[in-house]
Amino acid sequence: MNNKTTHAKWWEIIDRRWEHTLHHDLHAAGHFFNPQYMYRTDGRNENYDNASEVLIGVKNVIKRMLDNEDRAIIACKQMHDYRLQLYHFGTNTAQSAAQILNPG
Repeated sequence: MNNKTTHAKWWEIIDRRWEHTLHHDLHAAGHFFNPQYMYRTDGRNENYDNASEVLIGVKNVIKRMLDNEDRAIIACKQMHDYRLQLYHFGTNTAQSAAQILNPG
């Protein structure tokens, strides 16, 4: 068996694990709401479009967690504020905390 065949087998296992374990709505929400990813200082900020897998996952989590549409709409508006660092999300304190605190 050559190296290419051996590596292909392992990559297949890794890809399956990735698709079935890590591509879940809850993981997407965790990624989205982690300020260290959202407000990176190394110039690699996340730019999500409305059709991105991450945003779709976050919105699915919101729908499941909130008991009515009015609350879901408010949560989506707050997501917008969070992405654009509006209001309290844009303060110096919030920005500093995002870089030094661990999520959770």
